[in-house]
Amino acid sequence: FYLNRPSSEAIAAIELVDHRARGDRVRLDIRFAFTGELNAAARAILDPTRLTWIQSTEHELSSGRVTFRILPDHYADRMRCQGRYRVEAADGDTSTRTVATELHVRAPLVGVQVERVLLDGLRNELDAQARAIPDYVP
Repeated sequence: FYLNRPSSEAIAAIELVDHRARGDRVRLDIRFAFTGELNAAARAILDPTRLTWIQSTEHELSSGRVTFRILPDHYADRMRCQGRYRVEAADGDTSTRTVATELHVRAPLVGVQVERVLLDGLRNELDAQARAIPDYVP
């Protein structure tokens, strides 16, 4: 699913690193790359081609709960991100997803700007995933 669908505007899935299933728990480690635009100040301290990471997710299928961690390939000393989300059935054949994310970027002067760009990219990626689900046929 992650590798065979169109990328969002700012994030692309590039490699399945690990996949394990035990009962109703599934772990996925997928390497992503940031493909969006950074402003000049952010580019002065971050090389956009080195903004790759593994998103490690633990899915609890029975409850629809997912926890995740972002494990940067580069700049691990400057970024920390983790969170959780839950998918719940709503009316009819729709669902609701609730997401909580903690993201910190340590970068003088531009850290908050980089956080905003990355959070927007993450939000767009989650929305792209949700839009692609109806077309997914396992």
